[in-house]
Amino acid sequence: MTDAKMRILIVEDDEIIRGFLADSLEMKGYEPAYVADGAAALEYLETHTVDVVLSDVRMPEMGGIALTQKLRERYPLLPVVLITGVHREERERILAESGAAACLPKPLRIQHLCDVLDQATARH
Repeated sequence: MTDAKMRILIVEDDEIIRGFLADSLEMKGYEPAYVADGAAALEYLETHTVDVVLSDVRMPEMGGIALTQKLRERYPLLPVVLITGVHREERERILAESGAAACLPKPLRIQHLCDVLDQATARH
């Protein structure tokens, strides 16, 4: 991490997971914000700037794949990291379909997540 805190928007419908991710990333030196679904993420991004979006794949209203596709149209350089509980082959399909920078399995290892977030922003 650099001295400037990386701003991360967490998009997760499960309040417990959302809080865990926000607390964990804040302890690692990131600046997290969070919303409960893809539609709320798009609304948030109209008035806030972030360095990376971390989104669950399966959510009510608008899931991570649809969100990532919309973000590719509106913010083509904004990296998106998806998280999901599905098996490896399905994660590879999600990655190819969405255009995300990465698709990680749940449960997450926080240090691995931090490494992926740093790599995703370094590429953009």
